[in-house]
Amino acid sequence: MNRKLKCFSVLVILLMQFLCSYGQGISSNVQPSSPTTADSILQYEPKYGTLGILVGSSGIGLEFKREIADKTVLRFGYSHLPFSFTKVEQTGNVTINGYYKARFNNWHLLADYEVKTIKQTIFRLTGGISYFSKANVFAHVTPLGSYKYGEIELNDGTMGYADVDADWKGAGLYFGCGIGSAIPKSKMSYSFDLGTYYFTTSAKVSMVTTGYLAGNEVQRKQIQDNLKSYSWLPVIQLSLNYKL
Repeated sequence: MNRKLKCFSVLVILLMQFLCSYGQGISSNVQPSSPTTADSILQYEPKYGTLGILVGSSGIGLEFKREIADKTVLRFGYSHLPFSFTKVEQTGNVTINGYYKARFNNWHLLADYEVKTIKQTIFRLTGGISYFSKANVFAHVTPLGSYKYGEIELNDGTMGYADVDADWKGAGLYFGCGIGSAIPKSKMSYSFDLGTYYFTTSAKVSMVTTGYLAGNEVQRKQIQDNLKSYSWLPVIQLSLNYKL
């Protein structure tokens, strides 16, 4: 087991211990008999389940929620983020035409715990794990116009292009909070979540260059090293929930 996988396992264990201990602390002050231990969760009879539609910075998706203990809800879902755009920009005396594409497919298993209610507004803590079956950012960059390289005149057809592909595929953790009950009191309800995913794997970068840009593949390692600090994926999400 590599070092990052060990860290991932330890973080998951600490997260679940935190949620359980926090739930026990809240329950001891409010409802001493609330089921929060592992045995009581197994004995607890689920009351409600919901099906939700997700829309936010992580894309669009579906999510199934099931109450597994008092104030505690388990969430299993999938989201998909397709994103692409083209941008022309000036870099020094060179005009660059860039095509950028991102694809993120995420399966997640999260636990919600309702920590407080203020004027009928419910606040939640959320934690869990995820698996990104696809977490990819791609860039296709082409210089535009004509340029002099010594006595040689270069143009769109001879300059070539550079393709850079970064991939974070693998496991992740999620930490966040939310507003609104994970299980709606009525048939339909809205809830809002704010949090972040943490990639447990660093980005793997591949690079292809052609024309007079050929040979720039040596920059691949530098790009990969620069992306090591990009391990967090912030999430703002709205869900529409339907009680089953």
